[in-house]
Amino acid sequence: MNTYQKILTGVVILLIIVNMILLGFIWRNRPGKGPRRDQPPRHEMQGHFFQRELDLNRDQAAMFREAFRDHQRKMFELNRQMRLLKREINRAIIIEDTSGLQMNYQKFYGLQKKVEVESSRFISSISAICNDEQKEKLLRIFDESIEKGRHQRNR
Repeated sequence: MNTYQKILTGVVILLIIVNMILLGFIWRNRPGKGPRRDQPPRHEMQGHFFQRELDLNRDQAAMFREAFRDHQRKMFELNRQMRLLKREINRAIIIEDTSGLQMNYQKFYGLQKKVEVESSRFISSISAICNDEQKEKLLRIFDESIEKGRHQRNR
């Protein structure tokens, strides 16, 4: 074997090794694998985000967790009702039931109003446990969230 063949063989072996390593990384981090076991579910991570960003003490964190769980329960139920109502709206559109469509839209708008009221109540409950510095941070968090949402809708 001459040196050219030795070099070529070495390069091929090196490429095979690099390829296997890359395939291992891809397999390990594949989408749909589910959340990592060391990560809490997304809804809990949002609660942790507020606690961390606002630098809540233990008492505040306990009150926050209670308010957050209550808010989640209420929002889950409102969203469930809205999904069911959306099905009825779609059905009324398809079968051309204008009176049913109008009635379901009114119900849907009522649920949207309840969602907004619940969100306001939740913000108020968070604000009630914060000191002035934390309230400023909370306001900044919500302002940034609104800005991000505006940019995402304009895409």
